[in-house]
Amino acid sequence: MKKLLFVVVFLAIFSCGFSKKIVVATDIDYPPFTYIDQDGKLIGISQQLWTLFSERTGIEVELIPMNWSEALEKAKRSEVDVLDLVFMTQERKEFLNYTIPIYTITSSIYYDRDLPAINNLSDLSPYIVGVKKGDALYEIAKKSSSTVQFKFYDTYAQLAEAIKNSEIEVFLMDDIPAQYYLHRYDLVYEIRKSEPFSSNQLYWAVPKPKSEILQILNEGLNKISPREIDQVVNSMIPESPSINPEMVKTISIIALCFAAGFVVFAFISQYLKKIVERSKIELQKRNEELNIYNEELEAQSQEIKAINEELEASLTALEKANQRLMDTYTLINEVFNLEEDEESFLQKAFDLVFDMFPKASAGDVSLFDKGTLRIVKSYGYEKDTINLLKLPVSKLKVPNTAVLIRNLNSLSQEKVLENTYVKVGKMASKPSHTMIVPMKFGSEVLGSISLHIVGGTEVFSEQDLKLVESLTKLIVSFFLVRRYINVREKLHNQTVLALVKALEYYDEYTQGHSQRVAELCKKMAQKLSLPEKQIELAALLHDIGKICVPQNILNKEGYLTDDEFNLVKQHPVKGFELISAVEGMQNVAKIILYHHERYDGKGYPMGLKNDEIPVESQVIFIADSFDAMTTARPYRKVPMSFAEALEEIKRCSSTQFNPKIAEVFIDIIKNDLEVGI
Repeated sequence: MKKLLFVVVFLAIFSCGFSKKIVVATDIDYPPFTYIDQDGKLIGISQQLWTLFSERTGIEVELIPMNWSEALEKAKRSEVDVLDLVFMTQERKEFLNYTIPIYTITSSIYYDRDLPAINNLSDLSPYIVGVKKGDALYEIAKKSSSTVQFKFYDTYAQLAEAIKNSEIEVFLMDDIPAQYYLHRYDLVYEIRKSEPFSSNQLYWAVPKPKSEILQILNEGLNKISPREIDQVVNSMIPESPSINPEMVKTISIIALCFAAGFVVFAFISQYLKKIVERSKIELQKRNEELNIYNEELEAQSQEIKAINEELEASLTALEKANQRLMDTYTLINEVFNLEEDEESFLQKAFDLVFDMFPKASAGDVSLFDKGTLRIVKSYGYEKDTINLLKLPVSKLKVPNTAVLIRNLNSLSQEKVLENTYVKVGKMASKPSHTMIVPMKFGSEVLGSISLHIVGGTEVFSEQDLKLVESLTKLIVSFFLVRRYINVREKLHNQTVLALVKALEYYDEYTQGHSQRVAELCKKMAQKLSLPEKQIELAALLHDIGKICVPQNILNKEGYLTDDEFNLVKQHPVKGFELISAVEGMQNVAKIILYHHERYDGKGYPMGLKNDEIPVESQVIFIADSFDAMTTARPYRKVPMSFAEALEEIKRCSSTQFNPKIAEVFIDIIKNDLEVGI
């Protein structure tokens, strides 16, 4: 009866109060979420979300753009129905009610590149800090340090102009609008930023006197799936790879050096062209004097021929130098191609190096792989035959610096190799001149590059050796970049495992649960062609929100009360809040948020159904349920057998579980049972 009365009252309020349109105050200057384009039209992410809302609910919406401080004042006076895309603060909660969260955005400190590094809000005291009027970042910064001096601006555009005109040196801004204005005002290379000091969620907010609108907004948002919101946001916020500033600096220095070299070569080319022109003029003068100086004709002809030969040789050398420069540019591009694997890169790099030295008739690039010499690419001899020898690195005396060797029979004197040369010499022609350059990373020798001249009288020069040594340093930088990336990934994985261990210490019944669920999810990800790494991380962390649930409830024997169960049902939201604060983990956080949603829409926390639920969350839900059924819990000391649990999953297919995913899961478990899981 109470539920019926609530429905009647709600319909009465809706029909009486909201037959008219909803008036929404939105920021005139918050790109790309909401802003005015060159034609004076309001565009952005927010406008598209409200269009979806209006289509799904049938309610007309009027967006009124205005300065943000004015919008806040109108909301305080209840002159508008809704305040668009607003942070939740303690001060605003006094006059606003908030919908469910819509999107998470980070905020950072932006400052002039010439200033000392600013790492957090406590470093702001010496500066006058620019901030937009009404911006919640002002409240956050003020709480952190009461000594900071602020200068307020009506719009973000005015704030960007102030930093452009050197009125201020530091400002606070949400990261996505900040990137828009840094590009618009050509400040990308003039401004640095701190790590984000705040991660906030964006909401729609309703003045408290109009709280009846809140339910309508939440109902409308629930009709817009998280996947649709992501599509709208991603369509206007293109992803861009994050590049290490130090790496950019290094690349810039290298590029500058080669640019300077190119200028020098261009200067030499122009100089040689002038010599050619002068020679042509001289030749013409000599030809005019032929009738008078017939006796000197032969001598003059020989002299001109010699000059031309010298010029041709110089031009040929210049062309070779230019080609080497272009090959070096190609090598630099390969070094920083993060999709290139180690074997492919070394083969391409050695091809470039070998082609730079036409006099070389043989050579190889080798790695010291687990204490054994392994040739990755070779010319002039068969690498696989030599690799079968499995020459131990301990028997190789690798030089600390690049060396030239005239006679490989004197290897012991050159301190390169010992007795292994005898074996290798039977498989390859003996070179008359050799360059060997170690690939060193600090004191560690990763391998070497060797180039050989077989037969003839040509030799490598010291200049050749220096060029190969420079190219080798570029090749080693490839390994440096890869090691940096591997260290970051390892640290990331260790952090995830630490969080899982923390949960297991807190809730004794979850010990091993997260790992078992993650293993099941990995198998399903392979079957369903889902991103394996992402779903494994989400599975490991799916219960991390239980840290916010009292232990006496988690470990209670018997059934929970309604209030206790409501606390437990908050753990997906708490897990989402914890993990979404970690940079780069927002997609994992969304999977965690919906891992208790049911296929029939009776799950929690949002009550999503069918395809509204991310498929990754549906996979975790079924694996989580299976492990819970087949392990002891406080409320059930005797677990189900695997067969009983599979029957329960089959029974709940199309209600709790997606039937297609349930079918795949049952096949996986049955196959594992056949091989003795």
